Amino acid sequence: MDVQATTPLDPRVLDAMLPYLINYYGNPHSRTHAYGWESEAAMERARQQVASLIGADPREIIFTSGATESNNIAIKGVARFYRSRKKHLITTQTEHKCVLDSCRSLE
Repeated sequence: MDVQATTPLDPRVLDAMLPYLINYYGNPHSRTHAYGWESEAAMERARQQVASLIGADPREIIFTSGATESNNIAIKGVARFYRSRKKHLITTQTEHKCVLDSCRSLE
């Protein structure tokens, strides 16, 4: 049983998100209308809350659509950051496909 990809939604999260799924559904990156402004404000509040919980700067909090996007950003970001000093990534054949794909793209 794998609940990593299918973890049930916490009812508190649903309650907090419901207004943005029904009434305030604008793209937070659309800055030319009120729907976007409302969504952007909500995203920034959420970013601040998460940062506060873990003692981070809100600018360090990046929301992604899921694990594949997160793994890509992490692996490729670290590899590119250190590319002038380090040239090796080590993983295993049993790693998730998105991790292996990211590593292959850097070969």
